Amino acid sequence: MATVGSIVYATKSGLGILAKLLYEAKIIDKVLVVQHPKFDSHIEWYESEDTFWGRSGDTTGGDEFLKSIDTLFLLEAPLPDPFDWALVQKAKYLGKKVVLMPMYESTPRQHLSVAVDQIICPSELDLEYFRDFDSTFIPVPSPNDVEWNLRETANVFVHNVGHGGIFSRNGTVELIEALPLIKSDIKLIIRIQPDAGPELLDLVDKVDDPRVEVVTKQIPFSELWSTGDVFLFPEKFNGLSLPLQEAYTAGMCVMAGDRFPINRWLPQEPLIPVKGHFYTELPWIGIKVKNAIMEPQDIASTIDNWAGKDITKLSLRGKEWAKTNNGESLKPQYDRILR
Repeated sequence: MATVGSIVYATKSGLGILAKLLYEAKIIDKVLVVQHPKFDSHIEWYESEDTFWGRSGDTTGGDEFLKSIDTLFLLEAPLPDPFDWALVQKAKYLGKKVVLMPMYESTPRQHLSVAVDQIICPSELDLEYFRDFDSTFIPVPSPNDVEWNLRETANVFVHNVGHGGIFSRNGTVELIEALPLIKSDIKLIIRIQPDAGPELLDLVDKVDDPRVEVVTKQIPFSELWSTGDVFLFPEKFNGLSLPLQEAYTAGMCVMAGDRFPINRWLPQEPLIPVKGHFYTELPWIGIKVKNAIMEPQDIASTIDNWAGKDITKLSLRGKEWAKTNNGESLKPQYDRILR
């Protein structure tokens, strides 16, 4: 059977977590680990015999890595430089199959027709953007290191700002504008990374509401989803959203925007209405992305509608979704393309 390798970050970032999920599901066999410009690498995630080190275009670790695999599975684009396809071109020269899992909002298009054999889209939205290629939609496996806990009542709401997302897509600004409109006596925990942008840090720091607790520190992943009943994430655009998958797997009620494609797999009852859309141009890849408009009043009303309500059934649905969407059940779909 063919051996599958990927160029990865071993970091607690979106692409790092995605690679770890696929490796643990045995969808990926070998990894070429490249250093993230900001975050530390976790070498313990990968077995030493499966791990190569170096930059994506080097001639040492990269060459040995390519010799050990039959299929190169790219996540988003070649790392660490998505515009440097030298190692991919070398893989093609050596007769390796190249498969891409794109992120529609960040994957460069100019090399795809000559460098990529097939595309696996992680969401139905990504599939819409890559219909001109040999593309297939396969979901990303549910996280196996997130512990499910039953959540019974919507009392504690959690919003993870992170670094805000590109173009503030995580919806933090709209959520803060909604605070004065929320009538319920809820508790809201807002978590923000200490190295987020100064404007975002300042905005969160100025929140003056006794119902709100601001946490400005790194939270261990094992603790990230153990607190709270409702994950509040009015994200404006994205196809694959790992935080939503992690929160749902953990048994939380997920309160995100009622937008495609997340309204295809999340319970729709607690989703926030979308009033319209606007487009943002991403000049570095030459596309426009569709942003959902969620108004502060609608965010506040949705919170008030669910505050104090029984969410037991929603919590149990997350548990069942994680079981049917795990790596073991999805691996055969990946193997048909990768191997």
